Amino acid sequence: MDLMRNIKGKIVGAGSIGNHLCYAARSLGWEITVTDIDQVALNRMQCEIYPSRYGAWDTDIQMLNPEGEKINSKDFIYDIVFICTPPDSHLKVASEQLFKHEPEYLFIEKPISNPTSSDELKKLKLQANKIGTKILVGYNHRLTPNTKYLVQKIQNNSFGQIKFLRANFRENWEGILKAHPWISGLESTYLGNISLGGGALFEHSHGLDLFLYIAKICSLELPKISSISMSRMNGYQLDYDENSICIFEFNKNILGIVEQNVFTRPGVKILEIEFEDVSVKWFTNSTNAGVEITDPEGKVLDSLIYNKKRSDDFQPQIQHINDLISGSEIYSPIAISETESTQSYLDKIYRRFTS
Repeated sequence: MDLMRNIKGKIVGAGSIGNHLCYAARSLGWEITVTDIDQVALNRMQCEIYPSRYGAWDTDIQMLNPEGEKINSKDFIYDIVFICTPPDSHLKVASEQLFKHEPEYLFIEKPISNPTSSDELKKLKLQANKIGTKILVGYNHRLTPNTKYLVQKIQNNSFGQIKFLRANFRENWEGILKAHPWISGLESTYLGNISLGGGALFEHSHGLDLFLYIAKICSLELPKISSISMSRMNGYQLDYDENSICIFEFNKNILGIVEQNVFTRPGVKILEIEFEDVSVKWFTNSTNAGVEITDPEGKVLDSLIYNKKRSDDFQPQIQHINDLISGSEIYSPIAISETESTQSYLDKIYRRFTS
């Protein structure tokens, strides 16, 4: 175990998520290199996004221009490489970075990919296994304080039989586009095309992922897809699901619902679990997050509520990766083995949507 290890990371993609992960990593003193195929994106990160979000540019961040990226090789050693490019490029870029650097960890921002075949993901996993790289996926809600609190409460208490589970992740495009002011419109990016990994289903896949994660914590088996309803926005270079509602059927005759859309304002991000003896509500928004446990009469039995800002959503994830690399943690809830079922359900729902 090396708790004092100087961690080196590379971030591929200088967009919004790349900036958040970079800031979180630098907050722990990591050495970070950022690259992008677009020099304009690198300049925008250095001169606009990073200073406006975090106060000032960090001159210790190394910027690798597109030409430098082409000649990069295994001589550049990184503990972890982050893939923060658009979803439809994730698997290709991940494979290229594995070949170039053979890092200890490879991180793929959610979703793992746009709609894909299991064979493509299988190839990447085989490539990683061959060189000993461990793959992580950016479903960071699994690591936030309210989720850890929820997991602990479920595991340490007898709430009775679980009866129902609902994930409700509904947020309008306005908030997403506000974080990406350089985007002229949905039609100019993957967001406006479900086949590229956009739309409500893929963009808000945190909802589906948290739903599946907590279902597992509640000892439920992977569910069957009972039904789906999705409204389609099609036209003017747009083709995406505006509203996605999926009903799942678990073992023990238990139903669950995942609702995701891109028009609700203000945004709603809630997970609700009904047990025989208590009801549990997990929530997060732009200013606070928490968990509330109530009895059948609505009396609050236990709760956790804390203030936060957007950048705080990424700190627990980077701290977790820091602990994995240093050896103080072994198990990871964001490991590919834990999260690939989310991609599998995304692909199944997409196929039913487009059939």
